[in-house]
This record gives sequence, structure tokens and C-alpha cells, in this order.
Amino acid sequence: MQCMGLKVKYSRNEDAYVYKSGAVAPFVRLLFASAGSMERIGHVGSLVRSRENRDDAFDHHPFAARIISSLTLGNPYVPKLPLSNAFRKHRESLAVYKYRTQILSLVNQNKFCVIKGPAGCGKSTQIPQYILEDAEARRQPVRILSCLPESVAVLSVSDRVAMERGERMGYTVGYQITLESSSSPVDSLLIFLTAPVLLRGMTIPGCRLLDTTTHIIIDEIHCRLQSQDFLLACLRDTVISNPHLKIIFMGEDVNINFISEYLEVISNCPELMIEVGEKPPVKTFYLGDIIRFSWESTNGIQYMHQMNFTTDYAQQNRNANDGNVDGLIEKVFRRTDMEESFGDFVFLYRSGDIDINYTHSQSTMTMLMVSCTSGRLDFVETLLKHGANPHLTSTNGFSAIDWAKWKNFERIVSYLNQYSEELDDPRTLLLEDYIRHTDPSRVDLHLVARLINFIHVTDTTKGGILVFLPDYEELCELQSLISSKYKNDMDWGYEPLKNYFVHKNDSNVVTQPWKYDGNWISQAEANQRKSRAGLYCGGGVCYRLYTEQSFKEMRDFIIPEMAYCSLSVFCLLARALLRSEVPVSVLFRQLPTPPEAGRVEEAVEFLKLTGAMDKNELLTELGIHLMDYNIEPAWAKAVLYSVIFKCLDPILTIAACMSYGNQFLSQTHPRKRESFYAQKEKLSSGTQSDHMALLKAFHKWESERAMRDSENLETFCGENCISPWNFEVVYEIRSRLLGQLRASGFVHNKGLFDVKSLNKFSDNYSLVRAVLVASLYPNVCVANRVTQTWFDRNTKEMGLSKSSVLSRQPDFWDDLCTDWMIFNEKKVKAGTSCKTTINWCTLVNPLAVALLAGDMYSKPVVTELRVAPLVGGTGFVFRESDRSQCSAEMEKVCLNIDDWIRLFSFNMDLIDIIPFRGFIHEMIIHRLRQPQNYPTKVDERVLKSLVDILTEQDLKLGLKQASVGQWPKLVSGNLLSVPGT
Repeated sequence: MQCMGLKVKYSRNEDAYVYKSGAVAPFVRLLFASAGSMERIGHVGSLVRSRENRDDAFDHHPFAARIISSLTLGNPYVPKLPLSNAFRKHRESLAVYKYRTQILSLVNQNKFCVIKGPAGCGKSTQIPQYILEDAEARRQPVRILSCLPESVAVLSVSDRVAMERGERMGYTVGYQITLESSSSPVDSLLIFLTAPVLLRGMTIPGCRLLDTTTHIIIDEIHCRLQSQDFLLACLRDTVISNPHLKIIFMGEDVNINFISEYLEVISNCPELMIEVGEKPPVKTFYLGDIIRFSWESTNGIQYMHQMNFTTDYAQQNRNANDGNVDGLIEKVFRRTDMEESFGDFVFLYRSGDIDINYTHSQSTMTMLMVSCTSGRLDFVETLLKHGANPHLTSTNGFSAIDWAKWKNFERIVSYLNQYSEELDDPRTLLLEDYIRHTDPSRVDLHLVARLINFIHVTDTTKGGILVFLPDYEELCELQSLISSKYKNDMDWGYEPLKNYFVHKNDSNVVTQPWKYDGNWISQAEANQRKSRAGLYCGGGVCYRLYTEQSFKEMRDFIIPEMAYCSLSVFCLLARALLRSEVPVSVLFRQLPTPPEAGRVEEAVEFLKLTGAMDKNELLTELGIHLMDYNIEPAWAKAVLYSVIFKCLDPILTIAACMSYGNQFLSQTHPRKRESFYAQKEKLSSGTQSDHMALLKAFHKWESERAMRDSENLETFCGENCISPWNFEVVYEIRSRLLGQLRASGFVHNKGLFDVKSLNKFSDNYSLVRAVLVASLYPNVCVANRVTQTWFDRNTKEMGLSKSSVLSRQPDFWDDLCTDWMIFNEKKVKAGTSCKTTINWCTLVNPLAVALLAGDMYSKPVVTELRVAPLVGGTGFVFRESDRSQCSAEMEKVCLNIDDWIRLFSFNMDLIDIIPFRGFIHEMIIHRLRQPQNYPTKVDERVLKSLVDILTEQDLKLGLKQASVGQWPKLVSGNLLSVPGT
């Protein structure tokens, strides 16, 4: 096939289309750790695909072509002088200016260098300009790529540099982000971009990116993002094959010494520290001080009312799980399974399910009391650090210290006495009372609002207020209350260790995404935030909304993202960079902080199951497309399949929602929680699908929003426990995903591939279920009706999460119409009868599993065998009623989808599924291979037959149909989907 003047070759092996070899990053040398030392494998010419000997598997990709045109077609040349010196005085006033000569000498004399400097010293905007100006003075060609961590930073910094040079954007200075570019292949010598874009460009065959680049700057390296660490590993040896290339690392002085240690095997990497002189004085206040400010500014009763202290949080959390928590307390009291029971108790507290002062329903003993009776000082210390109250008493009038005295544990008695003396401080008592009456899993926005009001009243100095909040939701709730022009820096103290899609927003309020389980930031990050107070006004104040003890217990430095985030997307990139015979895990072993080997193997195995890689770890057509989407491969696959199966809008909405996290607000009060569960079940429209509830919630939110009735919108969101601000973010994600589909050629502005045509079957939920089966596989589970649990390939016993609409049906197991279900989330939760729970579930037709589950590149195997026991193999439980209708002499057909899913039937119908499944997968492969080509008549007939068959089978099983929605409509410049009429 010819595309853009380059040849694309395919090889068919075992009925699977795979790429024989793919994209190229021909300049990287790989090292790997062996026996505690670094051992050189050799030049990457033997590990990474070379440009001279390859099959250009990616050349047909429209999105790759876009990156080629904006990044790889330019050449270095001698830059011109800036058109304006209007900002000269400002530039010379920056702290980085007096280091200009040292910086240029450092860059010119070394292949690698590290430049450290605090925020606001001018690193990001000035150092690239210094290199341009030096190249102009020496009449030396230059071309610079500057990598920033976020798209917002790319846009703002590039705009500032262009303005300081007196030029329009897109000439000497340009930028490139995922779906937006403003740069000229001919004129642009300084291009700002994100690390994922640079990595994606390096996977393109024939890439001249590194050949034509003289300097690569990796800015904000202290953030330790996945893309930054991955790029660092890929660029480590490039200077050997490209002696003209200079690599510059910039960041704040926050544990970036690892760079020099990491690079010392290859080359010397000197460092330069930019000093800003005497730092402005910054006062620091902690949570206890903030509580005291709020108390002193008003009387206690009014304060308690405004802070919602009218009820005890511990009593609010007493619910149906009391028996389980009571059991944990009893085990510690009896000294049986103490470690596990105590760990489960702390887990439940940190998850926000119980209060740290939870009392036993009969003895009223707390976990602190039973820890004292068991002599576990380590338990006591942990509980007190989390705010446990030592003065509470049990039914016999004993406090924690009385129980310790009764058991003669002198060390515990001494520790409790010392702790009690500290509690005599009124601030400590007030803080303890506050901790007892507030929900530890949620941000206390009332306290933040009162603190801002306190600053507004008491501090008349000019300046601004900078607020760090965990999530966009909290940002929107506070935005109307925040005043401008104050000089204070408020820090909540949680960090966004979110494992999936990350979305950040740029505003006068700084915010970061929230993780399901809040994790404390590091001391380095806390001090980094504190340094922003008083930066330009000679001094300031830092309010930390956590205790001083919590600050002391924080880890020292940032945890690299590579240690906890999903590796699937970067496994795809690694596969695109490496030669076919080199395992993906080799590149991950070269990272500054390598992930656990097991995690890499799990990610690769998952990509094989989803069809992104073949058995030999080579990228398939699907895998190549998945690299272009900044979401998890499972949901990126769903988006691509929605185009092929013409149900774009509902899948696009579900993928966007699931990529950003839960759009329903968590409820801690039992009464509100039950109301929320009932409302969520109502939204599911009887389809027994959590995904339908999410889809309906988004549609109704759109309708209310389109009517411009803010009061009705607020009422609707409150009744349904929906976060309107999170849906705003989902809005943007949907728009970006749709833009990515357009850039890749899957969606056209008009014709057979316009948005209207690609929503032909959007109102058919049977087809939507089938697409979810194909995308969420291998997250497929089967019902065990005997034990009333679910099991999958890895877990023998799983229960439904209480937030799932399926768990709210009283006669669920009696009315269960299918044994197959898909799920999106599996969680191990302590203190429950079934520790593994699944959430975001949808009941599905077994025919959908037979047709769309499994690897589309492998052919299912059909066998005939005698009737098996009740449990067939390891993957399928057929009903007792079906078994009773057959005799022992009857033969059944077994369809093996993979090594776990096996479908049984007592007739030969399953054999007819195989050719139809083959037609479906050929249709998918054809569209993935040629996104811009129209489907054939055979493809159209296959799709229509699939819709008819799935709809008929769902009706026979009793899976309810519900109106999903129509194609997006344009409302105020945004693409909206509206409910079907």
C-alpha cells in the first residue's frame, strides 16, 4: 500500500495481521542492570529499529503525518535578532540574568547539564532565548525543543517568549501540543512542546527530529512525570550518535540530583544553581492555628454551626457494616490476627468509611482501648497520630490509660500521660474536636472560606491569595469566594496520585486532580508551595491545612509517577521504539526509577489480551492507534470501536467520564447515601448497567445546562449527587477525543463518516453493551449462583460494590437473566465478607462475549465433548436448568474464546458464530488499517446483522433496552449529546 510516498507492508501470521517492524528511534543506546552493576548491551542499532532496514508501519497514520510536518521537516539555521527590546529591562531584572554567561558556557561545553532554580527566577522563558541569542552572535545554526510538563504551560510560556522577542507566534517561536500547533517547519527555531508529543514523534519512521535538533530542554524535571522519566531514558545515549545534540535539564532544587547519578555512566553532567538572593520571610501556620483563628474571630456556638459541627461524624458513619468493624476490634482485644485486623481498621478509616474513634456496639470500646489491653504501643502511636481520643470511656468507665494500667503496660501508660499533657493546650483540644467532627476524606471548604475571609479582614497588605486544592470540583465551589490581590499561600496538603487520566486547569486558583484515596504530598512539595508566598512582595504567609505532626511524617521527596501510574500507554511507546526482538521490559529497566518487573509484565499481558500487541509483543493496527489517545487503552479502544460500529456518542461520553473518574459525589451520611443509591438506580432505567446510569446523568445534565437555568441545574445535581464541575471537565475531554478522531481520519466533517452517520446505532443499547464487552475485556466475570458471587480469570470470589446499581435490587439473584457481566474497577476492601468487590458493572449477553470478547487476531477453537460437571473448566458456569434438560449421552460444543472463556452449548449453533466473528474482526481491521476509506457493502451488511442479532438476543434474555441518545448537537460552541425523544 502506498501512502504519502512511503510503502506500508503487512505480514499475516497465524491468521493475525501484525507489523513486522515499526517505528524508529535510531539513536538510543540501552543499558540494563545486571548483578547490581550497569552493563552495556551495545549500541541501540542492534536493539532499536533502524531507518535503513524497516517496514514503515506507521507511515499511513494521519496523526503521525501531522507531527512529521510540524517537528521533523525543519532544519537548523542562524537565528535573527529579536524584533523588539521592549522587555529588556524586565529580562535583566530576573535572577537568571546574572548567570547568563555561566549558563551558555555550561551548555556549550557539555553534552548534558542540569540547571536548578526556584520558581520565578526566569529559567523557562530566558534560557532558550539566551541560546538563540548566543547562536546569532556566533553565527551558528540552532534548533531548540523545550519540553514542558503541561499543555497549559506550553501555551503560556511560548506566548510570553514570542511577545518578549516582539514576534508573532509561529515564526521563530512556536509550539506543538497534541491537537494544536503553531509553528513553521521553515522558520521555527524554538518549539515548545510536551514530552508525550516528542516521544510520539520519535516513533515515526524516517524521523529526522533528532538529526535536525541541536538542543533539547526538559523543563520542570523535578515533577518526575512518567513521560519525563521515559524521555530521559530514551535520550540518555543520543549524544553518542548525535555529537551535535545538547540535553539540558531544568527544575527547582527538589531532589533532581538523581539526574547526574543516572547519566554519569554515559557522560559528565555538571550542575548550576541559580540563587535568588535572600529569600523573603514567610510565616507558617498549621491547622491548629487556623482553627484558633476561626474560633477567635467569632463565638464558639456560631463557629460550630458554621462549620457544620451539629452532629458527631463518628455517629454518622455507624451503618450496616458495624458488625464487621466490631469484629476487627474483638480480634485485636483477643490477640488473634491482630496485624491484619488493625491494618483493616486503619484502611477503613483512611477510606473515609469509619471514624478513628469508632466504638464497639456493645462494649463501647475503641480500637485505642483494645490496643492498650493488647500491649501494642505501635498501634497506640498510630491511632493517636490519626486523632484518636484517649479520654473516651467504655461502658465500665475505663479510658484508654485505665485499660493500660489494668494490664500493667507501663510504656503505654507513660506514652499516654505525655500525650495527655500536650492535650492541655487549648489549641490541641480545639484541633482534636475539629478532627472528630469532620470527614477526613473530603476537603473542608467551610474552613477554607472562613480562612479567606479572615485574611481579607485582618490583612490589608497588597498581594494575592494562592490556593492549592485537590480537585477541580473544590476549585469551582470556592472560586466565587476567593478574593484577589492578597499575598497568602494556602496549602491543603494532598497530592494527585491518580492512576489514570489526569486533567489540570489553569486559573488564578491553582488546583490538582484528586485521587480516590488521598495521599499526602512530600515535604519537598510542601516547601515548594511555601516558597511561592511573598515571592514578589517581600514576604508572605503560608497556611497549611494539616497539622505540624502530619508535615513531619510526610516523605522527603516526590514519588515518581512511574512507581504508581498505569504503564500501558508507555508499553506501547516502548514497543514502537525498540526492535522487534527486544522485550519491552528492557527499556523500563533503564528508567531512573524502574517500576516493579511484575507491573510491566502485567501491562504487556493486558495489551496482548486487548489486541494492542500480538503474542510476540509486536504492535497491531489497534496498538498503533491507541498511542495517540491520552487515556487508558481500554477506553481508547472503546472510542475507536464506537466509530466502527456507529455508536459514537454514548461510548464517547462513557469513555470521557470513566477517564476522569467518578462523576457521582460520595455520600458519608447514611440517609443521603441511601437516597443517592436509589436515584442512581433510577437513572439506570432498569438496564442493570452502571454505565447507563452515568450516561443518563450526563444527558440530563446537558439538558439542564443547555436551558441556561442555573437554579434547576443546581437542584438536579444536588438530587442526583452529581458533580456539575466534573461534567464540565468531561465536556472538554469529549471534545478532545472527538478532535483526535478527526485528526486520525476516523471522523469527517461531511459524508459517510460525519458525526450524524457515525451515530446511526447510538440509540441501541445492545450494541453499546457489545462495544463495552470488546473494550473492557478481559474484565469479564461469570456468576456463581450457588455462592451468589462472581469470578473471573484471576479471582474466584468477588462481590458487587454497594455503589453499583446491580447491588440495590432485592431479588437480583432470583431475577438474574444472564451469567455474564463486565466491570471496570476491582478493589480489595477490608472488613467485608467478600474482600474483592467490583464496580461500574453491566450485565451482558453471552452472544456479545462470543462475538467480540478476546483477541480479534486469533481464531476461537471449537471442540466437541461429553457433558461436563456443573463448572465447565475454569471459565463458565452454565445453569442447572440447562443441565437438567440434557441426558448424559448428549454431546455439547465448546467454543474456546481464550484460555479462560469457554462457551458451551448442546447444539451446533456455536459453530456458526465463528465465521460471523471472523467477518466482524475483518471489518474492524480493515477500518483500523485505512481509517479514511469508506466501508464496503459487506461491512455494512455485517454491522446491520450484528445489531439485529444482539437486539433479538437481549430481548430473549430479558435485558432491558433503553433510549441512549442521539448524535451531538452544537450548543454554544460545544458538542452536546441530547437524550433521544
